[in-house]
Amino acid sequence: MKKIIFLIPIMILSIFVDSKNIRFAVISDTHLYDTTLGVNSEEFKKYVENDRKLLEESSFLFDQFLEDIQNESLDFVLVPGDITKDGELLNHKFFIEKISKILDGKTKVFVICGNHDINNFDGFKYEEKGKERVESISKKDFENLYQNFGYLNYFSKDENSLSYITSLNEEYYLVALDGCKYFLNNEKNPSTVSGKVNKKTLFWLKDNLEKLKGRNKKVIVMIHHNLIEHFAGQKKGYPEYVLENNEELLKILKRYDVKLVFTGHFHANDIAKRKFKNGYIFEIETGSPSTFPSPYRIVEILNDTFVKIQTFSLLKTPELYSYAKEYTESGIYNIAFKIIKGYKISDRESDILAKKISYSMVSHYRGDEVMPEGFFETKGFSLKSKFIMFLKKDMFKNLLNDSTPDNDVIINLYSGEISNLK
Repeated sequence: MKKIIFLIPIMILSIFVDSKNIRFAVISDTHLYDTTLGVNSEEFKKYVENDRKLLEESSFLFDQFLEDIQNESLDFVLVPGDITKDGELLNHKFFIEKISKILDGKTKVFVICGNHDINNFDGFKYEEKGKERVESISKKDFENLYQNFGYLNYFSKDENSLSYITSLNEEYYLVALDGCKYFLNNEKNPSTVSGKVNKKTLFWLKDNLEKLKGRNKKVIVMIHHNLIEHFAGQKKGYPEYVLENNEELLKILKRYDVKLVFTGHFHANDIAKRKFKNGYIFEIETGSPSTFPSPYRIVEILNDTFVKIQTFSLLKTPELYSYAKEYTESGIYNIAFKIIKGYKISDRESDILAKKISYSMVSHYRGDEVMPEGFFETKGFSLKSKFIMFLKKDMFKNLLNDSTPDNDVIINLYSGEISNLK
């Protein structure tokens, strides 16, 4: 009964649609890879063996997304970073060529950089004789390449980063924040994964949020790194995925009544919220097409109160779905197995533990996680394996015990309630 009562306002709002409502798509971490850079050499195979991305399929999956949204009525598309495999100029141009097909004058596209996209020293062409570094791009190059994707008709642009603010409609503005550390990259440190919004950018942000508040404008934020932990202990266990100064930024956003943040980076479909004294901030993290279940989202903001989110997979056939799932699971399993074996654990027990790690991570990527019965059973394990399970138990619990639904939901921005659509 409670769910039915909660959905009645949504039904009413869907009838009385007004100009405040906006509808848009989110696709993150496309990691687009032009296969002319090579897919058959030993060097490429070595790369993907230690990676979980569907690089060979990235172009096909992105084309599927473009085909899907052609049938949608959208105001704009958000792309929260990691556009390319590793910042290759060729792959940036490949992305722009593809997505420009939907720039029909009605649907706008807004991007922000991810940690893979700029000054990256991991961009190579893979040939039988070896690998050869290809041309990457600079901060200035990014702005020039993506001038039609946020860097031309802006309300304000930060001089100290690639952050910008642009109008979405008469009421809503987008704040695209650059929290990447590409300025630290070099041959010894090819691609810095962690992120932080610099102090000058924070001053710029506060100044502009004050201006927008004076004009009674509402704001949504897009940034690559997570601002809110999506499972307990994420910042401690995976510090490079949560913005270093996330708490400082969250306080600024709360001060100016920002309620919605769209992120990527961890390749997971997950929704997290932070409760403050006088309200909530919700972070909608979207997974990657290059990682099972290869998702994108359609988001609708209804009368400034409700947010409807639907999540779709680009894996349209049972064969492709099964292939991508096994590819991601096995990639994580192989990495975990090698690490566990390093502790001189038997093959049998390493296999069991690696499968548990793989299941937990893939479940988190998919969203709406389920904890299997008897998941923590250690009967028959050696003392060393039991100790490893004990050490990792909290991580498993935190990944699989998700307090909010993640995929098809209705969010009440004011009560904080997140309910399944189905």
